[in-house]
Formats: sequence, C-alpha cells, structure tokens
Amino acid sequence: GRVRRSARSVFDGAGRPASRIGYALGDSVLAINPRGFFSRGIDFKTGYGLTPGDELRMLDVVRQLGEELPWQVTATYLGAHVVPEGRSREEYVAEVIATLPQALAHGAEWCDVFCDVGVFTLDETRAILQAAAQHGLGLRLHAEEIGRTGAAGLAAEVGCASADHL
Repeated sequence: GRVRRSARSVFDGAGRPASRIGYALGDSVLAINPRGFFSRGIDFKTGYGLTPGDELRMLDVVRQLGEELPWQVTATYLGAHVVPEGRSREEYVAEVIATLPQALAHGAEWCDVFCDVGVFTLDETRAILQAAAQHGLGLRLHAEEIGRTGAAGLAAEVGCASADHL
C-alpha cells in the first residue's frame, strides 16, 4: 500500500532524473533546517525505488547531496522496504542480498529492513541483516510498527544500532 504509492510518486513511469530528485531532497532539508541546527548530520534512507537500479540511483543522489550540504550526510540502503508487486518473496530477498555489495559501493553505510506483519519475516530479515554485516554495513531495523513480531528481539540479536517504529 503506502510504500508502493510513495515509490510511484518518486519514480514515475517516465523515470525522473536523479538530479531532480536530489534537488527536491536538498531543498526539503534546507527548508526544515534553514539555520543549520542539525548537531551531527542527517541520514537518508532509500526504500522507494523497488528495483536495484532505482535504489542504487537513490544512493548516488544521497552521495551527491553529501558533497553539497553543509552537514555530515549518511546513506541507509532500505532495499527491503516492501516486496514489489509481481515479485516472489524468495526471489526479491535474494536480490536484495545480492545488491548489498553494490549498495556499499554506491555509498551506503547502513542497511535497514522493514520487519513487520505483511512485510518481511524474521527469517528473511535475519538473512538480509547477516549478509549486510558480512559486507561491513551497519544494521538498522524498522520493527513492529504494525504488530508484534519479535523484530525488536531480532534487532538486539544481530546488533542493530537502532530499531525504529517500536
């Protein structure tokens, strides 16, 4: 539902140029922080591309913003935000894992997974996060926003730096 609708608004059928997305993100950050009050920086998460190419393109935009904005900018690869329509879960999880080295090469410092009812299961999430850790990415988790799944315990088990939406 919600993630897929947002993804369609970011990546329309014509495919927005990365620079246009970057300008929109940069303008948004400047609008919410006009005087530079961020004390440490800002983290951008992908998750709305729903294809490896678009996720990597989002990471490229974040890297470019990091060169232009006056704060420390980090990037989180959230390739496992939702299984795209028409894709098998198993195939998509394998694709997310296979894309981790490229995500790192495109500037990702963190990997995040949306582990919740109707999204990614504990086993799928564990596999993605363990692979991410093996590639040297920091770990984060969207956990239990919709229902109790045990994701908070998984976050502790695998050493996530954060578990959001509890």
